[in-house]
Amino acid sequence: MGEPVAMRAKYVLDRGAYPWDRQSGKTIDPERFFVYAISEERHLIMDKEDRRDEELTVLTADLLNPKFCLAEWYIQAVGKARRLDTRKLRKWRHRRDRVAPMSMGTPLVTRVEQLLARRVRYDNDPTHNAQHPERFACTRMEDGTYLIRDYVRSFTVQAPVRLLLNPKFELASWYNKMLLKAHNNLGKRL
Repeated sequence: MGEPVAMRAKYVLDRGAYPWDRQSGKTIDPERFFVYAISEERHLIMDKEDRRDEELTVLTADLLNPKFCLAEWYIQAVGKARRLDTRKLRKWRHRRDRVAPMSMGTPLVTRVEQLLARRVRYDNDPTHNAQHPERFACTRMEDGTYLIRDYVRSFTVQAPVRLLLNPKFELASWYNKMLLKAHNNLGKRL
């Protein structure tokens, strides 16, 4: 799976400009932020722009919230750590020339769909439409699981978030096993 949540978090942070930046309005160095999981519950954010600050940790659950605005959270967290004037931060955030904040979206959904589509064939695939570009759809459910739909096979399976957050998880192999298991169970019932 890799680390799609950390990659999306880095992308969101890289898009921003921050009130304490020395060169306001200039493009951010693409290597400025480093984000990675330190546990199942937390991700660490390192900002090399100013190494006087301690690294911040953010809840993984927040990063998985599609509406979470990480850059806004980051501004508040750094502002609090540096004891910056909250009125100035608020005024800066409401400037007209500021880029609108980006939410986290659903990085796991996108990555699941990419990885499943990348594999050419799965066991017992039909000869037609097996490589349909819109074969897979993934949806984040309210309970935190992810529902994977295979429109070619008319098959649905739930994937626990803990599996999807594991960087070493082999999604396509796991999916193929789930598909074979369902196929075999169906064969036994017939």
